[in-house]
Amino acid sequence: MGGRGRARRENGAISGGRARDKGPRLRRGYRGFCPLDYQQGELVGGGGFVERRPWDSMEPSFFYEEFVKQRRPVVISTGRTAPGALEALFGLRSEAAKWASPGSEGTAAMRSGPAGQCQVEVERRARKTQFFGQQDAGAREVTTLSQFCDEIDEGNELAYLTTQALPEDARGCPKALAPPHVLNLLQEAENLRPKLVGRLVPVQYNLWLGRSREGSSSGLHHDFHDNIYVLLRGCKEFRLFSPRCLDILSPVGVVQGDAKLHPNGLISYVSGIRSDGAPVSVARAWGAGGSERNGVPNSDDEEAELDQLLTEAMESDVDGKGRETDKSPLPDSFCQVSTCEGARMPVPTSLQGRHITATLKVGDLLYLPASWFHEVISYGGDAGGHLALNLWMAPPRVNSPLERPYEDGFWEDLYCSLERARGAKTDKDGDAPAREVATPRPNKPARKRAVGGAPWTHRNCLPRPSRKSVKTQARDKDTEGVRKMVRDAKQEAAKLRNSFAADRPLLYAEMMWTESLVCYLASCKASCKRHRAQVAMGQATSSAVMQAVSAVTGTPVGTDPLATMGKNMFDDKVMAEKLPAAVIKRFQECLISGAPTTEEDQKIIADTMFEWARERGAVDFAHWFFPLRGQGGAVGGMLGAYKQDTLLDLEFSSKFVTKPMKACLPAERLFQGETDGSSFPNGGLRVTHSAAAFTTWDRSSPPFVLNKTLYIPCAFITHFGKCIDEKTPLLRSMDAVKAQGLRMLKAVGLGKDAQTMHSYLGWEQEFFVLDAALYKARPDLVNTGRTLFGKLPTRHQQGDLNYFQAIPTSVQTLLDNVQAAMLEIGCPMAVKHNEVAPGQHEMSPVFRVANVSCDSNVFFMETMNREAAKLGLQVLFHEKPFAGINGSGKHANWSVGTDTGLNFFYPGKTEEGKKLYVSGIACLAYGLSQYNELVRCSVATAGNDHRLGAQEAPPAIISLYPGQGFEQFVDAIIGGADLLGYKAEKKHQQTGCSQAMHIEANVEDRNRTAPFPFCGNRFEFRAVGSSQNCCLPVMVCNAIMAAGMASLAGLIEGGMSHRDAVAKMFKENKHVIFTGNGYSAEWREEAAKRGLPNLNTTPKAVVTWSSAKNKKLFEDLKIYTKEETEARQEVMLENYITCLTIEAQTMINMVETGFIPACAKDLKKCDNMSSKIAQPRKVAYEAIVDELEKLKASLDAMPHGDLEKEATYLCDSVKVKMAALREAVDKAETMMESSLYPYPTYEQMIYSHHF
Repeated sequence: MGGRGRARRENGAISGGRARDKGPRLRRGYRGFCPLDYQQGELVGGGGFVERRPWDSMEPSFFYEEFVKQRRPVVISTGRTAPGALEALFGLRSEAAKWASPGSEGTAAMRSGPAGQCQVEVERRARKTQFFGQQDAGAREVTTLSQFCDEIDEGNELAYLTTQALPEDARGCPKALAPPHVLNLLQEAENLRPKLVGRLVPVQYNLWLGRSREGSSSGLHHDFHDNIYVLLRGCKEFRLFSPRCLDILSPVGVVQGDAKLHPNGLISYVSGIRSDGAPVSVARAWGAGGSERNGVPNSDDEEAELDQLLTEAMESDVDGKGRETDKSPLPDSFCQVSTCEGARMPVPTSLQGRHITATLKVGDLLYLPASWFHEVISYGGDAGGHLALNLWMAPPRVNSPLERPYEDGFWEDLYCSLERARGAKTDKDGDAPAREVATPRPNKPARKRAVGGAPWTHRNCLPRPSRKSVKTQARDKDTEGVRKMVRDAKQEAAKLRNSFAADRPLLYAEMMWTESLVCYLASCKASCKRHRAQVAMGQATSSAVMQAVSAVTGTPVGTDPLATMGKNMFDDKVMAEKLPAAVIKRFQECLISGAPTTEEDQKIIADTMFEWARERGAVDFAHWFFPLRGQGGAVGGMLGAYKQDTLLDLEFSSKFVTKPMKACLPAERLFQGETDGSSFPNGGLRVTHSAAAFTTWDRSSPPFVLNKTLYIPCAFITHFGKCIDEKTPLLRSMDAVKAQGLRMLKAVGLGKDAQTMHSYLGWEQEFFVLDAALYKARPDLVNTGRTLFGKLPTRHQQGDLNYFQAIPTSVQTLLDNVQAAMLEIGCPMAVKHNEVAPGQHEMSPVFRVANVSCDSNVFFMETMNREAAKLGLQVLFHEKPFAGINGSGKHANWSVGTDTGLNFFYPGKTEEGKKLYVSGIACLAYGLSQYNELVRCSVATAGNDHRLGAQEAPPAIISLYPGQGFEQFVDAIIGGADLLGYKAEKKHQQTGCSQAMHIEANVEDRNRTAPFPFCGNRFEFRAVGSSQNCCLPVMVCNAIMAAGMASLAGLIEGGMSHRDAVAKMFKENKHVIFTGNGYSAEWREEAAKRGLPNLNTTPKAVVTWSSAKNKKLFEDLKIYTKEETEARQEVMLENYITCLTIEAQTMINMVETGFIPACAKDLKKCDNMSSKIAQPRKVAYEAIVDELEKLKASLDAMPHGDLEKEATYLCDSVKVKMAALREAVDKAETMMESSLYPYPTYEQMIYSHHF
């Protein structure tokens, strides 16, 4: 049961589960201006250009009503010489005009006076291909404005100045409410909030200065605030897209996580953010503070001394140093497309005409509402660089009145502190715009505000200890005790500040309240005001401040589980932080070319990884690989293998004879290991006297630390290079996809910028959970992973009462623990829910590159077993652990795409996307038609035989479901139609009620009876068994797709046109396309007519694996040699034989030692009863003995020496006898006294952990 997870598409890829129809939902959430009328398809609002207005017509009320309220951009033109325009609108001093002078005249004005001596932080790139403001950028250094101006005059394009205090917050939270000091020279104190903005509250001012080449781009992105941008030097072109384009532009935050589009256009990537940008938790804390927030200072000597100590702490070097930030390579607000030709791909054709353009010259102002996407193109002209000033403001509510733009006084209260710091005039002065007064809370007096020029601190926003409690504590503790507490507070503040250098943006509350709150908590400790402060003071993590707020406000203290994302994974981000850039570049080039890593780089990487792992407590390391073993879901099954080696080695350079030990990870042991290959299933490729096998790091899969062990994902090959694992063929198939995919793209003339290809996987793992004690009491579950006996309870899955029901508490704890473990190794689980059958559940992650995703699935299964044991639970991964109710699958959401973002299975709106989509399905249809048996073999296991074709599992007949609409388009192509004729349009469906809005249905409907249905941007291989390793099914999908791409490329290279080649492939392979009911008897008859095989058992499927056709395919694609193909078939047959033999022997043992004695006891109780009671029992119990003897005889007669004959005999004879014995025992269960039944029943097992 599946297909109910999430899916996400990034660079043409997919994730596990259901595709989130996120785009349409998000568009409807936005209620502001959009430049494109989606109904009429015509541009509105200036014919493609942002409306321009003269500055003297822009009164605050008009500006607010016409533009801010409607969320409409506007350019306010002042002209370079407009008298008083910038001063009146933006509060700029006259110095601004001098700074705006072109060339060296402007930089000379910056050098003169106190401005030139201001220290500024400059970001310096190593090369022009790097991007400012991202991890790829160079180092930051402090210099003076005068020295930086010298570099501007000299034409330096590798340095850039921004007074931005902190990087943009990917969480969508606002920044610190403080202007950079350099801006004091440009901004009038009384105009900190310019007249133009009315009652909108400023969040931050930024200054931007630099020189860049003509036509350089900022990248397509959005801000989290309303923005007024003032251009003082140079020339800029803004290309703007409304927030309604969120689902099409897909910024990083949407691809990697979730997003919310507020009605006013604000986009936030975490929950709990209001439409004005304030975190809900912080706003609540502000609301709960009431009049205590700005309490009256205490005049007692004791409190005065304490205040002085706290002030000293505030002014110490705890907060005096700048905060270094570690910016992500691409922030959440940045898109992976660009409107410019260049390093990144151009914007999709689907966006053409959806943007509007604003060209800014010196003196122009641009108002840009929050979260409008924009790309800024720079043109220096005669200015000799660029200089701009911008103001970020908290975005107002949609359609809010001018007098009250925000829902409460949260922003206004914070702004008042900034006014005091700048000596701004108050409302009573009459010169500044009227300030919004916070609405008093019920039954609480209005807040008091200090006025005048008192120094501003963040502490003004916080509650202070009550007068009485401080006096009481001052009498009980001496001054030195208070001093110690303040010192402790300073240390905690330092820890918090250091944590800000971690790899994540800062929450608003963390930035605003860090040091002041810690110092305040020190006073709370001294006054014993709240014992919860004791908890908060001990926190030194990235979420410590929010926990401290919880302690003060009385909210429960908790941590943010998402903050641990990837902390124990040695991924590209960690490598970028810790390895030299040159090493990283060579390492990545090796991944693309397949070249070995040099010995010098191996040592650097090993040493770095060792230090990183030791920081996380690692003591051992292990090469983690996937042998060819599996027992149909029993304990051990398809999980990974490893041995642990201690991170120690001899110090061979020592002069002593007995070499000392040292802690290290030698490079040769990181990249390669050796073990015994003959003790693993190998199909004859290894024997006892020729047993060597080697592990080698899969360099594209990040190592991770778990339970003090560094795990290194590895491939596993023999002494002669033959693969005897699951991963190596998968990696080879990924190379085949790359080779044949690039070949096909070249042939059809698409994706010319692509350098490599990837296959992607998002798995949906289904499983059952039951009480471990009950599990251990069932020999069949322990030995085989499924119940061999048992009747259904009266209530099972009738009525669909379990699906999406509340998860039982014990299972919720299990899933939460597993989710936390998966987060730490960088594999976030996107979905968890109850499945249809009682006791059945599902989890699925965000998609990843295929080999990494397969690794994460094995790790998930191992983690589930480990965490379940801690809770007294047991997880069942067998495909059919309980007869009569749904089985479990592992739906493999699979796709292929290029490194430039082209997805072969996404029906794009551009000509390139449409042609590639049709071509991709033609290749897939070819592969499924020509290698149909191979696909069936990839999911052929003893456990899966019980599932396929039953209870919502797909049938054993392999067919392709591209959608009914696309099937009709295939007929049109065969008939001569163009490749661009497919209409991939979503349809509106009405709910029929006024309360719920209409929905947009997917391009094609879902078909749960198909083994290979289309799901929006990928195909879902639904036939994969829940206990399987994903590597084999995905490898086969890659192989048949590579074969299809090779075939299409060959036809075109032979002279056929692209259209005709696709039509030919569809015509020859259309018989594999089926869009009807796969469960129906009619389909079995129709499939036979079409020549599609119905391999309904594992032996029937596996014997086709080594056909001449399949061997040639694997050899041509360099996935398997002939010997490896035959060895894999032998392993498949051995696993099937082993599984069926264990099941049969377990049945015999359970009947002889459990059921027959129980039947005898029950029959003895019927000695004196009526024959109507005793006789049916006697007949039923004797039938058990008869069927038992038949099974034993059948098992004894099994042939030996020929694996195909053994497997076929077990399937056709022994398995039939097993079913008959089960039927007899299950009938006896309906008669036997319940207390005599020797094993836990179905009813006990599937429901016990629900209570």
